[in-house]
Amino acid sequence: MSDSMKHKNIVIFGGTGQTGMELVRQGLTAGYNVRVLARSPEKSKRLPKGVDVQIGDATNPDAVSAALQNQDAVLCAVGGQGLRDSTTRTTITKIIVEEMQKQSIQRLIVCSVVGIGESSSHLGWFSRLVTGFFLKHAMADHRNQEDIVKNSGLDVVVFRPPQLVNGEKTESYNLAKATEDFSATKVCRADVAHAMIRALEEDTWLGSFLSISS
Repeated sequence: MSDSMKHKNIVIFGGTGQTGMELVRQGLTAGYNVRVLARSPEKSKRLPKGVDVQIGDATNPDAVSAALQNQDAVLCAVGGQGLRDSTTRTTITKIIVEEMQKQSIQRLIVCSVVGIGESSSHLGWFSRLVTGFFLKHAMADHRNQEDIVKNSGLDVVVFRPPQLVNGEKTESYNLAKATEDFSATKVCRADVAHAMIRALEEDTWLGSFLSISS
């Protein structure tokens, strides 16, 4: 583990999901002490050795508070519960932020989605149509989630991927702020995880909401 790390102890919410598992693997490989709050004991068995697993529901403030004990930073990759769910990410993120504030943990890295606010210009017309109609509940959830993060007073970095695909980490992804010209099409979950792990120590990204695409 590098002595230059300022956030050696990290907790990952959503760590048993597809992007979350990439975060866990890459966090361990980079030398971080990784903790995961897992709702399902069965899913937690898929986590690699070396992870500090705590069983609990992220909608429970007591479980979140316990998971945050003695941690330096938080990575959030929580997902929704189907196409009609418009509250899960918002609810969990609100609890995470409130408990982080209580414990004076500042660094928060979040996986959101491209298409929020001005970043809608990063999508083609067909993708805007799909997200606006078929994914309207998920988009509303992400939008409210981002509002909580934006107003948290924490040291935040938010990544906004388009279509997530499986594949090997390339580290050749591109990043852009919402006001910049950019085309977002797809990106590997492994590359999103790589950017989120980088953001643990990258102070120049603080306060940024960044579209990410291959």
